[in-house]
Amino acid sequence: MSAVSTYGRVSSLVYGRAACHRTSRAGDGDTEEAVTAARAVDVETVQGNAADPEVLAAANLPATRRLFVTVPERLEAGQAVQQARAENPELKNHARAHSEASVSHLQRLGANRVIMAEWKATHRMLDDTAEA
Repeated sequence: MSAVSTYGRVSSLVYGRAACHRTSRAGDGDTEEAVTAARAVDVETVQGNAADPEVLAAANLPATRRLFVTVPERLEAGQAVQQARAENPELKNHARAHSEASVSHLQRLGANRVIMAEWKATHRMLDDTAEA
């Protein structure tokens, strides 16, 4: 089982590709539209802030293998990562970041892998030039 924190642009793509079974929402996904969109594609939804221990508890982290933290706010994402790590030390935490400082912050709090969009864009651009 996997969990996704938020249900917005990034997490909807993660959900579609990772066959996640649960989602706990936070940050920019805190709208009724996000809940409706998640439920429309059969995502079991726990509405609330993923940095809230009660919301994370409702996501059943002990039975979860992977957590995708797509919250764009560094502090909120860090709280979700840290609490999830404490709840399930074997959990594979994947998080998104928007700066080098956020990458360091999330890694320090227990994220196994942190992705920064700028890195992925750079790699893709360079991959395309290598093929030409």
